[in-house]
Formats: sequence, C-alpha cells, structure tokens
Amino acid sequence: MLEVCRLLTVEKKVSSVYHPQTNGMCEKFNGVLKRMLKAHASLEPKTWDKYLVYVLFAYREVPNDTTGFSPFELLYGRNVRGPLSVLKEQWEEPEDCQSSLLSYLIETRERLKMLSDLAHQNEMNAKQYRRGITIRRQDRERLKLWKGPYVVADKVGPVDYKVKVRGKEKVYHVNMLKTWYERPEALQNEVEFLACIDVAEDKFEDEYIDVDYKITPQLVGKETVNDVRISEDLTDEQHRLISERSGNSQTYLLMYQRGQILCIISASFVRLMRKVLKDCDGFADSFIDDIGIYSDTFEDHLKHIRLVLLALRKSNVAARPKKCCFGFSKLEFLGHIVGGGEIRPTQDKIQAIVDFKPPMTKKQVGSFIGLIGFYRKFISNFSKYSASITDLTKKGLPNKVKWTSEYQQCFDKLKSMIASEPVLRAPDFSLTFILCTNACNTCVGCVLEQEFKDGRHPILYE
Repeated sequence: MLEVCRLLTVEKKVSSVYHPQTNGMCEKFNGVLKRMLKAHASLEPKTWDKYLVYVLFAYREVPNDTTGFSPFELLYGRNVRGPLSVLKEQWEEPEDCQSSLLSYLIETRERLKMLSDLAHQNEMNAKQYRRGITIRRQDRERLKLWKGPYVVADKVGPVDYKVKVRGKEKVYHVNMLKTWYERPEALQNEVEFLACIDVAEDKFEDEYIDVDYKITPQLVGKETVNDVRISEDLTDEQHRLISERSGNSQTYLLMYQRGQILCIISASFVRLMRKVLKDCDGFADSFIDDIGIYSDTFEDHLKHIRLVLLALRKSNVAARPKKCCFGFSKLEFLGHIVGGGEIRPTQDKIQAIVDFKPPMTKKQVGSFIGLIGFYRKFISNFSKYSASITDLTKKGLPNKVKWTSEYQQCFDKLKSMIASEPVLRAPDFSLTFILCTNACNTCVGCVLEQEFKDGRHPILYE
C-alpha cells in the first residue's frame, strides 16, 4: 500500500480540516476547554460564552506538556504578546530592530521548521515507555481497571510496544499502556492518639467509658499523619469532639455522633492491633477488639499467651481480665464455636433463624437472607433453596411479597438444615484439598473437602 501511494503521489491523512471527529488531540482539547470554561463560569453559568475568547487565548499562550511549546508559538514561530508580556515590555528598555522584512521571514520560516521537528520529537518521547507500565483491561474498560506493572521489552512500531506479561511477550498499542509510578513512602510522623468514647451496654451488663473500642485509658497508639482522614465539613454541634495529642505539636480531632462511630476509627484500630501483634504471626490474630490465640498443644498455648501479653505490655495496651478466656478447647469467636478441629454456628444464632417468621415485605426477605447467609458455608446447596426467595426482592416487584407454598418449602428447608447443627472441619493445610462442583439452570455450587483419618469431611459449602 505504501508503494501504491508513492506511485500515485497520494498522501494519507488521518483527519481532515475542520472535522475533529477523527482527530484525537482535538477531541482531547475539547475536554480541556470544557473544564476551563466550567472553572471560569462557576459564578455565572449562563454567560459562559463571554469567557470563551479569554480562555482560548490563555490556552494558546501556555506551553503544552507533550510538545513543549505553546500552540501560538508552533503556529506563528514566536511567543504571543499577552498581558504579562506587555507589562514586561513596559518595564524593560525597547530593543532596536535592525533586521529587514526578508530576513525576518526567512528566520521565521526556519524557526517554524525547527519548532515543528522539536514538537514532533517531544511528542514521540512522551509516548515511549521503558519499564514499569500498566495495561488497561479491555473486559472492564468502563471501570478504568489496570493490571501490572509489567516491563516493556521492545518498541516494534511508532505506537506499538512489546510487553512481557506473565512470562510471554505481547504487543500493545500505546493507548492501552500507562506509565507506572512508584508510590512515595508515607511520612512516618508518629501521632499519639488518646480518645474516650461512650460504649453501649454489652453482654456483661455494664456501662463504661473506655478508650478506642473498649481499651483502657493507658492506650497510646502510634499512627502516621497520612493514616488520618478527617472531613473539614463536620462542624455539627451534635458531634462529640475527641482530641488527639500529636508528638509534632499538631492537634487532630476525630468527630463522633451519638450512637455512631466513624469508619476511620475502625480502620485505625485494625492497623494498630496489626502493629501490636506483628511479632505474633502464626499463633495470634485480631478482629477489631478481639484477639484469638490458637495452638496445637497446651504447652505451646501457654508460651503463645505469654508472647501476646508481652506484646500488649510493650505497646502499652491493657486487656480487661473479665473479658479474657484462656485454655479452652472450644470457644465462641465471631458468631462461631471453634476448637477441636471443628467449626459450628452458635446456638443463639441458630435459634434466631428458627424463630424467624415468614417474611411479608422485601425488607423482611432481605433480613432473612442476610441472617441465614452468614452461615451459608454450613448449608449444602444454599443457592438452590435461597434463589427463589431472593428473587422476591427484585426491582419492579411490589414491596409486599406474595408468599406461596413454594417459598414456604424453601424457607422451611433452609431453617431445618441450619437447625440440624451442621459441623465443618477446620482446614489442615498439610493435607490435600478436594473440590467437588455442580451446577444447574439457576445456581453453581461447590464443596471443599479434606480426607482425614476418620474419613472425608467438608471444609466449606459455597
């Protein structure tokens, strides 16, 4: 095709004059122009057209990041005389012009050619990738998801690059690539947190004021300044102000609303406990304010308890003795009875599911599915029996559900299966896992199993 074009003296153009639909750079400029007009016309949106001339002049005066020159300089070969240039000329002494018209035209022509070559070279350099790039996923382009980083192996064309992806080399267009920038290290300025909040009455039937999720007032947690995210708009007098003393003489405030705790406290507390138990990995873990210690033998358990308590003391964190349980073979943890290599649902949760009355509204249907769905891993073919009930919450259906015998059968089946006190075995990662799968027209299910000395036992239903 190139030879045919050369013989016929035909020059291929990717876009035509005054038709920006096929010009990517022009379409990009339209988006920039809209954002500039939006910024200038925020006070008077109905008179945005008055700012159009001034916005265009400002855009043509500023050098472009890709080309390195302003649009005016690329077109005319000289800088535009804007307000700042005129002001600068008033401050400086005037220069004597000794060149003739012919020499000026020749110099301008040479300058335009030089600027065009430099702009083209800068534009090509701006699209060259060496290493550390991310690739846009085509299957979910709307979500702007990227995968990587990967290393660029070679440049195979003006806009095509060969990238090493999972041991193989693939060719990608430059529009599918994006430079990967390493995240800079966060500032490690330590901030001391000391906060008191109201905690509602719990299972131990006592009301108390404590620090950061039921931890005694001697807690001083260490976090970085970048870990704190506080909205400046929270100025409601109903919020309670909790001051935090920082080591760099700066004061930070966390705001609470009565009966409600902001998500930042939960995230900060999880990070704090992760730092406290960083040396106890392998035998201790935490979930918010709960710490679980697990061991194979009683002797190891005593050693692990001592290490966890030493870690708490080292971080100046105190645990309430009346809420601590030591040396149990089975224990309730996060709504489950764990221990002895088995996992069971708690009896009070099972009773709540059994006592659940047939739902009459969409909200009640969602409450039941959410309640029993917490223990879906104990129920075989859970999706098969819950699919028809879940369909009652579809958009467009009336808020008051039409409860038929079909729904009642699935409802009773789910309750009977959870009421049979199902038991799952704790996974043993030294053994081989067995995955059994099945599917039908409405659902897909699987069972994760392991072969123990006393036979095959389920680990998880999904």
